[in-house]
Amino acid sequence: MKKVILLLVVLALVVPATAMAATEFSLGGFIKLDSMWDSSIVNKNLVSKMYRDDDSQNQHGRMRMMATGSRFNFTIKGPKLWGAQVTGYIEADWDANGAAVPTATGGPDSADTGAFRLRHAMFRLTWPETELMLGQYWSFFGEFFPEGLNDGSYHYRGCNVYRPAQIRVTQKFMGVYTAGLMVATNRLGVGGTNALVEESETPHIEGKVAYEQDLYGKAAYWGVPRGLVAQVVAGWQRSYYKSTRTAAGAPATAALDGFGNTSYNSFDGTAPAAWLLNDAYYGRAPSQYLSHWSVQGTLFIPVITTSSANLAGTASLLTQWAVGQGQAFVLGTWTTDDMYLHYNGDHWERTLTPAFRGFVQAQYYFTNEWFLNVAWGYVRNYGLNFQRESPGGPFSNAFAAVPTNGGANDFTKYSNQIGGTLWFRPIQAIKFGLSYVYTQDRYFQATGYAPGGAMTDAGSSTKLSRTGENHRVEFAGFFFF
Repeated sequence: MKKVILLLVVLALVVPATAMAATEFSLGGFIKLDSMWDSSIVNKNLVSKMYRDDDSQNQHGRMRMMATGSRFNFTIKGPKLWGAQVTGYIEADWDANGAAVPTATGGPDSADTGAFRLRHAMFRLTWPETELMLGQYWSFFGEFFPEGLNDGSYHYRGCNVYRPAQIRVTQKFMGVYTAGLMVATNRLGVGGTNALVEESETPHIEGKVAYEQDLYGKAAYWGVPRGLVAQVVAGWQRSYYKSTRTAAGAPATAALDGFGNTSYNSFDGTAPAAWLLNDAYYGRAPSQYLSHWSVQGTLFIPVITTSSANLAGTASLLTQWAVGQGQAFVLGTWTTDDMYLHYNGDHWERTLTPAFRGFVQAQYYFTNEWFLNVAWGYVRNYGLNFQRESPGGPFSNAFAAVPTNGGANDFTKYSNQIGGTLWFRPIQAIKFGLSYVYTQDRYFQATGYAPGGAMTDAGSSTKLSRTGENHRVEFAGFFFF
């Protein structure tokens, strides 16, 4: 009996070890320390909207240091299946909460507290010309972005960093062409945190066509030599938005409707008693299906090239532009800018915001250790008319409630972000960066303070600036492992 028990114990140890022998694990990632000074109150990734220039409470300098942008990953090389190599990848960081002001429990903008976040979790089967991938990973819209110093550089201002749960197939042709199709989870919350969006029966769909070839030499993209790249990506999603009133006119909910209004408020400033008992007069927007879409083009152009791994003296241009409506479904804009209320004569309807966005980056390597990149990102909401969107005019709060001073519901007309980063990488494991970034948000609404100090809408005689700005100087150090 003792021999049988011993044999079972040995088998219990040996069999799993034998099964794992065909799997290889490797740990990677980096430790990052950020040190930054901002001229106003913004979040660490520079994705928050800027407070207006004459807002004395929020337009003041602030210095912070944090390590929450550090991340780690596991790469798993598994067995072969159907002639394909199976690999997996998991990555996480501590950057889940990007609030501009630290919360009571800290958040990533505090010096010592971060919120754990899953970034990637996927596995793929790779054949010589075909790849099947399942899991959470980059969207086709997020494959190219500037090499800025802050995490998520130029996000919402020309760049996407979207990572949905997905199934995708990519196929190579003739050695230089790639085509891909992705079916992903339908992105919820588009149109604002309280937009009452529900799951749709249709998925999030993306497709891409790309061309990449070493025609006349290569230049660096994130330190890796690449030839000429031309890529087009298109995406679509259909979302369902609930009405906030019942057919009898009674409020369906007292929660915010995504535009800062409760079911007991009116959109145009009239008293709730002026409503009829249905949605025909200043009532809530009815339940609607809305189709989000975006088309994006990317060009990576080696300007001064190399034919080896030596990057000294090389230069490149990277530019990417997109047009569409409701582009928050690929994290191409703020969710609160994603739609607005349109008054069609007898009731309000949600309308997806048409916008275009993009960025341009120029990069030059002085040596293999020292290099500089300069980038400009831009987003522009267009096709909106103040008088048309509010039945009584002039424009007051059809986009949001009484407009806040650079807050989440403040609707932007356009936004610019421009900056430069000087990089120094003495060895592959160590990298330092020093950057300056200027951000400018231009708002549709001119807000102001009434004599009593309360925030008012565009009718205030004392206007605040329509523009919010921020200057950032940032230094960061990386240790890659």
